[in-house]
Amino acid sequence: ASLVETSGIAGLLKALNPEIVKELAGIVVDSAKSMRLLDTQKELDIALDMLSNLNNIDKDLLEKAKNTEIKPTTFAPYQMLANEFKMIVGDTVFYGIVNRGILKLFWPWEM
Repeated sequence: ASLVETSGIAGLLKALNPEIVKELAGIVVDSAKSMRLLDTQKELDIALDMLSNLNNIDKDLLEKAKNTEIKPTTFAPYQMLANEFKMIVGDTVFYGIVNRGILKLFWPWEM
């Protein structure tokens, strides 16, 4: 998530190397199909469809990914940081900050 935030989808594609992802997706799809337990596993069907369609990635996006700069990002265990922050500032301040962030993210006109 932090990589997409700093470098966008093109940066994520560049970091993942789409050619390798396509090859791995084929292996994962074949393996997952062989492990199917029930015909009613809808989530599995959706995930398999998404992985199977990796070959249909937009060519312009792939080209853009090749030329995209991956910007620095911070990979951190966010739940641990949130718990530490909550411990330092207290529940009320922590939840106030979280709610304000949610408002800014989903209802910016309210701020």
